[in-house]
Amino acid sequence: IEHTVGEACAMYAGSDSDADSKYVGGLLLREVLKASPELFAGHADKVLPLAFSAKMDEDADVAGVWKEVWEEGVSSEAGALRLYAKEIAASLAAGLAAPQWGQKRACADAVAQMAGVNGGESVAPFAPALAAALLSELGGRLWDGKEALPQAL
Repeated sequence: IEHTVGEACAMYAGSDSDADSKYVGGLLLREVLKASPELFAGHADKVLPLAFSAKMDEDADVAGVWKEVWEEGVSSEAGALRLYAKEIAASLAAGLAAPQWGQKRACADAVAQMAGVNGGESVAPFAPALAAALLSELGGRLWDGKEALPQAL
């Protein structure tokens, strides 16, 4: 299962991932979660941080399946953000540095959402690193969705 979870996560986060592979990765993890929640729980620290940002993907089908993974994998969003804050922050910082603009936008949206839950207490320890990651992406080329970066700040 370790290999399957890793491959499914790579289908979303890979530098050459297209909408179909992102969708299939989410479907695979959703089905693992439905078939064996106990088995999934052992890999939640790898899957749920990715699902938190992937549920904001620009493709509605991809976002929908990853939203299901997130919602089925956590008992409460606030609790999950507290429990996995470190992993989520690391995943968001990595996603902001990704070569895919849609992934950058989804991660910026996720930073903004994370800051709005629990009064931002779950993001507070990681705010300097996330702000630096957001600021580093502001320069350079314009791309569709780039306006999400300053909004997340």
